[in-house]
Amino acid sequence: MIEQTIQRKYMVGFRNLKKTAAHKAPVILGFYVVQILLSMLSGYYIMQNFGSSKYILLPVLLFFMATRYRGLNNIIHECTHFTFSEDKAQNFTLGSIAAALIFASYTTYRDEHLTHHAHLGDFEHDLDFKHRIIFGFDRDLTVGMILRHIFTPILGLHMRHYFGLDLSATDGRLYQLLKLAILAATAIAFFVDPVATSILVIIPFAWIFSSVNYWTDCVDHAGVITKSDALEQSRNINIPKWLRVVFFPRNDSFHLVHHLFPGIPSMHYDAAHEILMEDARYRDNSASGKVVDGDAVLV
Repeated sequence: MIEQTIQRKYMVGFRNLKKTAAHKAPVILGFYVVQILLSMLSGYYIMQNFGSSKYILLPVLLFFMATRYRGLNNIIHECTHFTFSEDKAQNFTLGSIAAALIFASYTTYRDEHLTHHAHLGDFEHDLDFKHRIIFGFDRDLTVGMILRHIFTPILGLHMRHYFGLDLSATDGRLYQLLKLAILAATAIAFFVDPVATSILVIIPFAWIFSSVNYWTDCVDHAGVITKSDALEQSRNINIPKWLRVVFFPRNDSFHLVHHLFPGIPSMHYDAAHEILMEDARYRDNSASGKVVDGDAVLV
């Protein structure tokens, strides 16, 4: 297969790339938490002090907040591949903390996600996508299909397979207690101010964050996931860095790079993409629209 040839060609150069220092990794995780909390406080201030302009400002803020939750999800993903922190053991700890913050399980996520890499395109054995085939990720991206993917989350039709609360102690009792503490704090906040809590806590997490996850899956794999070669099963969306900071936290827009070389830390994705563009087969995929260099498109 073509992807195996490319992997053999570049594997040595991509080995042992620098990961986040052990003393910096918790700071990065904490920074996402701070952004979420500051967004909530800013949203409350906007609700109390802005007039009709709040109806414009709040949706923007809520979407930004959802992308910060996505950043936590990305950290779980990186910890799964041991590419977040240079301290291997720390990846489990930070991954479990990040998972608890979004009511997930690092262990469960890890076990399911590794099947995604081993069985990409096989909906029976890819546990990430097994129950998501109903959304048509395997279907060609016609105009109608693109519209369907756009409106499925807006209408909340994705919720059954993209939103859930894992309150188990799978990762350890301490992480379960963290989940329960956050849930209790949310319940208290809802009792004090149900409107503000619904708008600033529940909606961005339950609806918008899960929608972002759905749309990200579309960008990554929709319409190409069942192709015969791994080089064609995933996409890169190479947009300016300042846009990536908002829409693709942790530089996760280079999904094809990740599938070809899952051991590359996310901070090196764009550089790896530039190196891979030297390969004619990888570059030809760029011309066909499956790998995007420059303007971001789906097909």
